[in-house]
Amino acid sequence: LGASIFFSPHALDLAEAAIRRSAERGELLREQFPDHLVDYRLALRLIKLHGILVARARTAAAAAAAARLDTIAAEDPNPRTAFAVNSHLGEEMFRANDWSTATLDRLMDACAAYEELRGQTLAIAELGERVEYLHPPFAQATEVALQLGQAELAFHLLERSKARSLLEALRGQDTAIGEAQEGVLAEEHALWRAVQEATSEFTRSPDGETPDDRARRLYQAEQRVDELQPKLEELWRSLADDHPAVIAHRMAKPVTGAEVAAALAARPEDPVVIEFFAGPRTVSAFILDSAGGLRSHRIADSDDEHWMDLRRQVAEADADDGDITDVLGHPALAELAAFVGEVAAGRPAFIIPHRFLHQVPLHLAAGQDGTLAPRPRTYHLPSASLLRYSVPVPTAAASALVGGDPLGDLEFASLEAATVAGLAGSHRAPSAG
Repeated sequence: LGASIFFSPHALDLAEAAIRRSAERGELLREQFPDHLVDYRLALRLIKLHGILVARARTAAAAAAAARLDTIAAEDPNPRTAFAVNSHLGEEMFRANDWSTATLDRLMDACAAYEELRGQTLAIAELGERVEYLHPPFAQATEVALQLGQAELAFHLLERSKARSLLEALRGQDTAIGEAQEGVLAEEHALWRAVQEATSEFTRSPDGETPDDRARRLYQAEQRVDELQPKLEELWRSLADDHPAVIAHRMAKPVTGAEVAAALAARPEDPVVIEFFAGPRTVSAFILDSAGGLRSHRIADSDDEHWMDLRRQVAEADADDGDITDVLGHPALAELAAFVGEVAAGRPAFIIPHRFLHQVPLHLAAGQDGTLAPRPRTYHLPSASLLRYSVPVPTAAASALVGGDPLGDLEFASLEAATVAGLAGSHRAPSAG
């Protein structure tokens, strides 16, 4: 507490003295009570001390504190300590523009510890509720990987950051992978449902239930999960080689570049994926095609005045009931539209935004007269991992007739109708307005 109070540019002496006293007491407690809870709390104090030492440019002392943090994290089997230590040290290196493999390793270790905290490995119950307040450094890790020229790794890190919660929401839906009627897949389905039914008891609150009744019900549910979980885990291990899609679905694993290429190859007209990354230092894009090619393209620096202004206008539009009129004429949007058009080159394009770009109409392009119109066969996805579940639909022999804004008094309705027509491979009928 004292260190928090004194931690200001004018009181770093007091801050350092206070946190050192706290850390010394933590070290004594760790010697007397070798409990991993003490490890975590001691690490938090040393993290604060390290931050003070970095702020005071005391390089040798900061390095000693970092070494001590590494030792504590290595000895504590709980991933929360590894997450806290590697997040802090990795982000310090990132802020110092240390574009090295050591920085990348730090940040990736923090991300791995975060995923372990969320229960990634053979997870069964609801994931991650106790760690939602944590902020894993996926964006920083993606940025460093790009700086090091590791586009495939950077794409995978981005998908891990974006897709996890979405895939966790989908993993209980059997329609995404098809419901097996017999054999080992049917057994997996039955076990999965039984586990879900047992774990649902932990979120139920029946009316009139007494504390004793609740304790008894939850104890029985816990015993049921403990009985079923090893069976399901063993079944997953046996399915891993012959049914990888089932395991990827249940485990909520983000898609890889190779999987994206396979999904694109299964679709006609050579489609392309353009996944944007609005990072802390750069705005970039990943381009993936059906031949397995994956490349990254740096669009702008994040602190470029045009991009900072675009973010500001998007935030203002969000606060103003979603009115994006000003955003539509922004030069940064025109730059994005030109980039998408150049990459797509007339092919179907799956556009995957990131952060504030989700609120930008990336499917629009400026015509020769300067007016905006939807680009044909341009599809928005929240994550490339959804390509694992979508199935190509054969083009219908008949076309659809799409009309919109017959009186000419509905703002943006013509654009919406044209967008739907483009997705359906048809043409929008002229409006009456």
